[in-house]
Amino acid sequence: MTIKYMEDSIMFTLPKQPQSIGVVLDSGFRLFAAGFSKVIGLSVVANIIVYLPMLIFVPYLMSNTQPPPEAFMGGFFIAALVAGIVSMAFYLAIIRVFGAIARDEPVSVGAALTAGLKRLLPMLIAAILYMIVVSLGMVLLIIPGMIVMLTLMFFSVAMVLDEEGIISSLSRSHKLVWGNWWRTATVLTVPLVIVFVMMMAVSLLMAFLGQFLPAAGVVSLVMQIVVNALTQLLFYAIFVVQYQDLILRKEGTDLELRLQQAPATG
Repeated sequence: MTIKYMEDSIMFTLPKQPQSIGVVLDSGFRLFAAGFSKVIGLSVVANIIVYLPMLIFVPYLMSNTQPPPEAFMGGFFIAALVAGIVSMAFYLAIIRVFGAIARDEPVSVGAALTAGLKRLLPMLIAAILYMIVVSLGMVLLIIPGMIVMLTLMFFSVAMVLDEEGIISSLSRSHKLVWGNWWRTATVLTVPLVIVFVMMMAVSLLMAFLGQFLPAAGVVSLVMQIVVNALTQLLFYAIFVVQYQDLILRKEGTDLELRLQQAPATG
């Protein structure tokens, strides 16, 4: 049995049973295609917001040989922090849209963005807790840090799609990934490799074109925004599909066990 979603004449089918790594990845690519037109604008805007502080401050740094004053650098870091927080609302909206498509639920871009804004504060708190736990794991030993980095990674999806709280989102992510660590790591490695390859290709291309283009810096920045927007969408699509697969693997199995253990009636 499958869930079907039609978006821009692209049929997306989400399996309702646990699937192989190959099928999960294939579903992620198809989810990316099915929701592309809805979320590409969100992704582009989010990346523009992230790069705005650099657009304002970097030209100043490049045109001055003297070290910038402390107040200037303080303003840059504050602007970068604010930009990162604001852009997070757009990323949460992207997760909401992909999640709605995956679960065959109606959702508009505006409603998704509103949901992202509502979850922004608890998401920030959960993200801080996530970084603290991962940092502690890295300080103690690298391997524990790597383990919890992945097991807690789905807290944002749990919070947006299943309305989990700050602690419960981290806890649910850990429970879902625990026992499926290597499978999850393998699935998420694929989009990371794609991102790396595309970034390297852009860097090499701009290194070549920089010899001929007078505005190579501007062109490079635009290309980075476009590449980031595309690769982030692919990552989030695969992220959502993997989250759904983990739910089927863990919570689906738990449900079957409860049904088997339930006393017969009638």
